[in-house]
Amino acid sequence: MNILIIGGYGFIGYRIAKFLKSKRHTVILSSSKKKIIKDKEFPIIRIRYKDYEEIKKIKKSIDAVIYCAGIGANQSEENYKLAKRINTAMAEDLAKLSIKLNIKKFIYFSTIHVYGSILSKNYKENSILLNKHPYAKTNQLAEKYLKKVSFNSKNTLFLILRLSNAFGFPITLKSNSWKLLINEMVKKLIKNKRFNLRSSGYQKRDFIPVSEVCNVVNFFLNRENKKKQNYEIYNISTGRSLSIRKIADIVKKLLEKKSKSKFNIYFKKYRENEKIYDYTINNNKLIKSGYKFKYTLTQELEKLYFFCKKNYK
Repeated sequence: MNILIIGGYGFIGYRIAKFLKSKRHTVILSSSKKKIIKDKEFPIIRIRYKDYEEIKKIKKSIDAVIYCAGIGANQSEENYKLAKRINTAMAEDLAKLSIKLNIKKFIYFSTIHVYGSILSKNYKENSILLNKHPYAKTNQLAEKYLKKVSFNSKNTLFLILRLSNAFGFPITLKSNSWKLLINEMVKKLIKNKRFNLRSSGYQKRDFIPVSEVCNVVNFFLNRENKKKQNYEIYNISTGRSLSIRKIADIVKKLLEKKSKSKFNIYFKKYRENEKIYDYTINNNKLIKSGYKFKYTLTQELEKLYFFCKKNYK
């Protein structure tokens, strides 16, 4: 299968690219930079907002487009106009182009944070979307526009993947993944033997290994569209929430076992008025589609540990 990854040099995009290549797919990456990076593994094309001519020049027919080019929460808050352009408008443009080029599948990475700024219950794909943060809002708009575009599609399936808190080793040292909680925790523990949490640690998160995310993408690429639907949404999550204290304890024990050293993790003091919410990002729809989970938190943590030990010791 020939696959084009938009935002292929981001943390998620590059991991997906490597994984799909290992599954013998042909992968093309896109970059918005003027000076294209030379990559021995992947063909690269330049794509910018409103400039998609390079896609039309690709000689091989593209079977699927994976959209990983969205910008994150902090940058979306700082520059809503840019967030709307990249997270929303560009995705809509490429969705329309995918229909014209008769591309079979268009996969868009959204976020579980579309459900709310504070997650506090069981969320299914049909739950009401309440978060008005710029990051969540631009993803909500993208989902809405892609659904509208899908009405004009006969052959292109649009898949929205609402991703929970992904973590794992990056492909390059320049990865934009080091602000992710678990990634930052492991890296700083390796470097400093200690890590200071910016919270009490009782907050809960649904942490999912990036290896699992890659496997989910491969599953949907290979899955036959038996229902002949043009638009589907899936929660990509483990279906269980762990407290940050719990995950920190798992990280600490694994690192101490691997390195035979002691590590310290410090939390902020719990405040009596602090509200702690439990929630579930329901993944029953994913499981019912036939997907079987393959990777554990520990497996991904071990790979992240070895990456950090090699590069940041």
